[in-house]
Amino acid sequence: RLRDPSGIAPLRAAKLERLRPHLRTDMPSREHNGRLDYLSDDLRRETGIADTANVSSNNYDAYAQALISKHADGLVLDAGAGQRRIYYGNVVNFEIVPYDSTDIVGVGESLPFLDGTFDAVFSIAVLEHVRDPFRCARELIRVLKPGGDLLCSVPFLQPLHGYPHHYYNMSHQGLRALFERDLVISDHLVIDSILP
Repeated sequence: RLRDPSGIAPLRAAKLERLRPHLRTDMPSREHNGRLDYLSDDLRRETGIADTANVSSNNYDAYAQALISKHADGLVLDAGAGQRRIYYGNVVNFEIVPYDSTDIVGVGESLPFLDGTFDAVFSIAVLEHVRDPFRCARELIRVLKPGGDLLCSVPFLQPLHGYPHHYYNMSHQGLRALFERDLVISDHLVIDSILP
């Protein structure tokens, strides 16, 4: 872990080198400022991604921290990571915005990773911001290793919060419906960390 953004570059380079065998080769990408960028103009149009000056930044709660520790020797995908204040060597920060802590730029509806790459996948307060949460959920499942851990949370009783868009609010049944056909759901909780 690292709190100082100036020290991220060598850690990111090592992380991306570790990831290279797990990256899809059928998607256009470029390397820019030490990050891999899979956010093509076609994907931008298809998924409605708009440039934004908004900054999303939240700390990991106890559930996420426990999974980061559990998979310290593996790989964890944080799909929609936002700006992270602490940079972990085993967490791939995937985001539509190239924040200081972002490792790979792209969209959740078309993840640039091979099937079964990650020991754990996070989607924390993201699915309400994507145009196609069903497609995004399928992608999260696709890149998760069999037996891996998925931590997914969405707000329910929360006002509109554009980042830069807000498409869906879902109940606990709606969230469960995104994953229950393909995963065994071990817990389905209301947690304090993302508010109502």
